[in-house]
Amino acid sequence: MHIVTMVMALLLCAVYVTAGLAKLAGAAVMRADAGRLGLSVRGQQGIGALEVLGGAGLALGVWYPPLTTGAAIGIILLMTGALLYHRRAGDPIGTAIPALVLGLAVALTAALDLAGR
Repeated sequence: MHIVTMVMALLLCAVYVTAGLAKLAGAAVMRADAGRLGLSVRGQQGIGALEVLGGAGLALGVWYPPLTTGAAIGIILLMTGALLYHRRAGDPIGTAIPALVLGLAVALTAALDLAGR
């Protein structure tokens, strides 16, 4: 794994693990956002668990590269779902930009990883 890809994977791991743990812990801001989007507490916790697993997969991909691709696919699916939920809730486009940018960053990381193998 190239150093740039490794740094991106580890930074994205930190982002997703942090966000996932906040959802699992039921942080007030996460609960409010989930309620506005029509997600149950269980649904939010499920998404949080998937974010933690995806972030961990990106980090572990540094040592076992196939995990990077699998984790990236899972995270991209999560971010696609986030975009759809924001759209369904009628949110302004700016609200969904973090999901879009992070999803694209994960896709770029996976593409760089695959190109470097």
